[in-house]
Amino acid sequence: MATIDNLLATLELPIGPDVLCQKLSDFLKKRDPYDFVADQGAKKAREVWIASRFLLAHAKEFRRCYEITKLTTEAPDIEYREKGTPHESLSIEAAELLSPGYKRAEEYRKNKLERELCEKSGRQYNPTANVLPQEFLENEKNQFPSIASEVLKSKLMNDYGPNCTLVLYVNLWLFGDKPIHDFLAVYELPVRVPFREVWFLYKEALIPVKKRSETIISDGA
Repeated sequence: MATIDNLLATLELPIGPDVLCQKLSDFLKKRDPYDFVADQGAKKAREVWIASRFLLAHAKEFRRCYEITKLTTEAPDIEYREKGTPHESLSIEAAELLSPGYKRAEEYRKNKLERELCEKSGRQYNPTANVLPQEFLENEKNQFPSIASEVLKSKLMNDYGPNCTLVLYVNLWLFGDKPIHDFLAVYELPVRVPFREVWFLYKEALIPVKKRSETIISDGA
């Protein structure tokens, strides 16, 4: 069975973010979601997908055209450039903000078992019926600062260079579209970060993150 590592290793670079997203989508259509999330390359694929989605949204908003020039095995996740600027090398480090306690592999495992039971009994499988327990959702908004701080802490251990952008993919469940846009628009980083820019990516929307210059994360953040 083909793996994500095989797919990423055989890509011809440079590659447009739209082409890369399509290749990942085509690959996933052939894989069971649970089998994919158990793939050792799944985390890397997720980060590459987030970075590619960011470039697509950024290109649309600012009328640019980008191409990915390198997929790295360590941080940052990808290197890219604007077409027509072959000597300019920029990079993206991608991270995902998830609901507290959410475990993607466990959700996909339950969905897989439910689907198999439906097939055996002749019932129609409805994946939307499998929702997160309410306790994962109730305090999401209040816990957002700590969720973001934990992710940011994990990104302070590496040297990303002067031209790296951090993209925080917001994959939270409780917010509606309008409230989360309003909330993210006023969020301010609680820490100095070694990134050229920091952005939230929520669905197709880009939201720039305000940076502080002096404040550091406390242990109780």
